[in-house]
Amino acid sequence: MILSREAKERVIENFLGNFHTYKIGLKNCQRQLDYIMPSLTARYDSGDGGSSFYISNNTERVALDRLTSKKALDLLEEIEQYKVIIDSIEEAVRELNEQQKKFVHYRYFLGQKIYEVKEHLFLAENKGVYRIRRQVLDKFLISLNNLLNLK
Repeated sequence: MILSREAKERVIENFLGNFHTYKIGLKNCQRQLDYIMPSLTARYDSGDGGSSFYISNNTERVALDRLTSKKALDLLEEIEQYKVIIDSIEEAVRELNEQQKKFVHYRYFLGQKIYEVKEHLFLAENKGVYRIRRQVLDKFLISLNNLLNLK
């Protein structure tokens, strides 16, 4: 399915608006995964009789069973997806100029209205803030294109 430019912009703006929520989601998924999979210490030894690999933990069997569980695999996939979103946004924002970064911060990360962003950026006209928005979205349509295919 091919999205229109406006639809792509809405998807990207949605990712930007939920940026901090993705960070919280990442932490919570990691916490849940840590709970499901207790810490394991793996060791590899080589000696006279050959080499051996073992896990030194009392819950070895339980942990290995849990490792292959559907829930753990789903959490790992969700964690990786959140990492892609967060890293992509952080890298795309680093490429903006200072005024554009401030626009993204106020408009998307803090969720402020356009007129509030205009005041923070000390712009006299609405055209100025919309011009900055257009510049930001033009850049993000390229640098965040990878996010358009995520669910």
